[in-house]
Amino acid sequence: MPAGRRPVISRPGAVEIPAQIAPGDGELVLQKPKASAFFATPLVAHLQRLGVDSLLVCGTTTSGCVRATVVDGFSWGYATFVVQEAVFDRSRLSHEVNLFEMNVKYADVIPMQEALDWLGRCAAASNRSDDARTSFGLSRSTAKLSPAAAVTTNETKDLLEEDA
Repeated sequence: MPAGRRPVISRPGAVEIPAQIAPGDGELVLQKPKASAFFATPLVAHLQRLGVDSLLVCGTTTSGCVRATVVDGFSWGYATFVVQEAVFDRSRLSHEVNLFEMNVKYADVIPMQEALDWLGRCAAASNRSDDARTSFGLSRSTAKLSPAAAVTTNETKDLLEEDA
C-alpha cells in the first residue's frame, strides 16, 4: 500500500451503514476485504445453508464491487440479477457500459419494480411454506436490460464529455 494511505476499512465512517438501508434484526452483515462480497467471506456457506439459488445485487460501484460480486455469484452458479435503479457508479458512462456487459455475460439487469414484485412473492410464499427453495417466478429468460442502458456511439461521446 502506498505510504500515507490507510486501508479503506480503517478510514472513519468507512463501515458505517446509513440508517435508510440499515440491516434488520438477523440479517447478515459482512465486512469484505476486497471488491467482491464473495472474496474471503463466509457468504457462500451462508447462502448454501439457506438454500439460496438466486441473487439480487444492489450497491456501489457498478464497475467495481457490484461487477466483482456479480461475476463471482455467476461463477458460483447462482442465477444473478442486478437491480438497475439500485446500483451506482461515479461515471455515467462506466455505469451504463458495466450494466450492459453484466447483462450480456453474467446476470440479468432488471428494473426495481420487477425485483420488488419478486421479493413480495417470496415473502408471501414464505408465509405459506417453510420451503425456502421454492421458485418465485423471476426468470432469467425474460429479464432484459432496458434499451436506455445500451450506449450508442454518439451517447458515448456525450458521456465522455460530461465526465471530463
